[in-house]
Amino acid sequence: MNIHSTLMKDLHLKLPNQIRLKYAYTQEELDSGNVEFYTNFRGKLRGEYLERVQNFAEQNFRDENNVLYSFEDILTGDGIEGVEIDPPSSLYKGILTKEQQLKQSSISKTEVDLYTQDVLLDKIVDRGFTELKDIIFAEELPSGIENGDLLSSSDPDDTKKYLIENNQRRLFPDLSSIFASGYDFSRFKTVDIKTIKKIPEGEMVD
Repeated sequence: MNIHSTLMKDLHLKLPNQIRLKYAYTQEELDSGNVEFYTNFRGKLRGEYLERVQNFAEQNFRDENNVLYSFEDILTGDGIEGVEIDPPSSLYKGILTKEQQLKQSSISKTEVDLYTQDVLLDKIVDRGFTELKDIIFAEELPSGIENGDLLSSSDPDDTKKYLIENNQRRLFPDLSSIFASGYDFSRFKTVDIKTIKKIPEGEMVD
């Protein structure tokens, strides 16, 4: 919960238009304490926020379902588990105790095994695995084939169609993708599948 942004939003919504248009204050002027309506309004919001903090502190910051609630420091935006509550000027003096403050965070006591790079870890992690894919390009295309060609297999049972681009063969996912790309079926060259497979496979045609 960011008390400052909430305050500025509510202040903008609740002030009459005439006041919003007539007066323009810098953040420094607003924080100085000399702008009475702003100071009073901010004090009201802070009071409501601190009251909510106090109420939850009495419940160890948990609700009826044991869900832990976290609160931010009004001044810094950090968690209130780290604020100083002893100084007389502290906003939280009298609002929560040191014991209650410790309840604002939770520490897991479950021990987690720490692995170092040794034989045990090598058994757990497959170091030979990689998600990187080798991209291969043909140094030279087969005779009679050039970039931009559309190829289909001479095997009547093989309906796959390819686009030759950047010295790679790129598969069309389906016939509709050929139409969508604006290619003319009359341009397809019928080539032996062994010749087609000599060309490295590239990404599928979008």
